[in-house]
Amino acid sequence: MARLSSVFTICMILCMTISSGLWAQVEEIPASQEMIEDVPEEMEEPPAAKKADAYSGATALVLDPATVLYDGLKTNGHVVLEGIYFNNSNTLTIESDSCLEVISKMLQEHASLNIYIVGHTDNSAGVLAGMIKSQKRAEAVMNSLSNRFGIDLDRLFASGVGPLCPITSNATEEGRKQNNRIELVIQ
Repeated sequence: MARLSSVFTICMILCMTISSGLWAQVEEIPASQEMIEDVPEEMEEPPAAKKADAYSGATALVLDPATVLYDGLKTNGHVVLEGIYFNNSNTLTIESDSCLEVISKMLQEHASLNIYIVGHTDNSAGVLAGMIKSQKRAEAVMNSLSNRFGIDLDRLFASGVGPLCPITSNATEEGRKQNNRIELVIQ
């Protein structure tokens, strides 16, 4: 059991669980509270840095999102990106910047890694319209990584598969939201 506690600080814990579909969740714990958490054995040596609290000497794990993203890619061959948003069919919103920065950092740290950026849609617009929409979205992510973050286009390939690879049923609004996504796949 690991015990994290501090009287003088607010503890910020960043949880990156790509495989469960959570992109980032931040939890604040007021300084007057204590946190006691069981740490599974597989998390005892995470791809993270340990930081000591200057006031209390407590140690907290600080997960590097780019490392977690890379580990997810290496383990599964692909990851679903949470945190990529569009204004319309193919224009990225400013809320996507933090996710794009993580992808960029990962690609800079792993210069030999080439990726497919794959756009997906639900089936509400039909196959052809979904293919076009998903292609434009994948290209928007690819172009942003190249133009704004300096990633070489030779390392990126955008593809849209429309509604052909759903991860859940399109029968509900929640299912359609999950099926509208961008994934990274190792080339």
